[in-house]
Amino acid sequence: ANRLARDSRNPALLRNLAIMRKNLAGLHFEQKRLDEAVEQSRSALALDLTRVELLPGDGAALMDVSFDYGSLGQQLAESGKLEGIEYLRKAVAIRRELVARDPEDRRAPERLAWMLGELGRQLLRWDQHREARVLIREALDLRRRIQVAGFAQNS
Repeated sequence: ANRLARDSRNPALLRNLAIMRKNLAGLHFEQKRLDEAVEQSRSALALDLTRVELLPGDGAALMDVSFDYGSLGQQLAESGKLEGIEYLRKAVAIRRELVARDPEDRRAPERLAWMLGELGRQLLRWDQHREARVLIREALDLRRRIQVAGFAQNS
C-alpha cells in the first residue's frame, strides 16, 4: 500500500495507467458500451490531470489531457449528451495553446486540425451549423497550411 501511495506521484506510472484506461475505453467504445467507455475515459483524465499538476507546463502531459477531453467528448456526444461538446471545446483550447506555444512542433497543428474537425462534426449533429462551418473551415485551412509547409520543407 505504501508503494502504491508513493507511486501515485510518479508521472511515468500515471501515464502508463492512463494509457491502459484509454485502451479499455476504446474497446468499450468500439463495442458500443458507452457508459463503460466514459467511465474509463474519466479515470484516464483524472490520472493525466494529476500528471499536469506534477509537471506544470509539460506539453506532452497537456496533449494527453487534450486526448482525454477529446475521447470523453466523442463518447458523451455519441451517447446523445450535449456535455460532450464542452469536453471537445476543452480539447480544442488546449491544442490551440500548444500550437501557439511551440511553432516548431509539426504534430500540434495536425492534432488541432483533427480536433477542430471533430468538434465541427459533433456540432452539426446538434444543429449548430454556423459554428460547425467556421470550425470545419478553420480545420481545412490549417490542413492546407500544413501541406504547403510540408511541400516547402521537402523541396
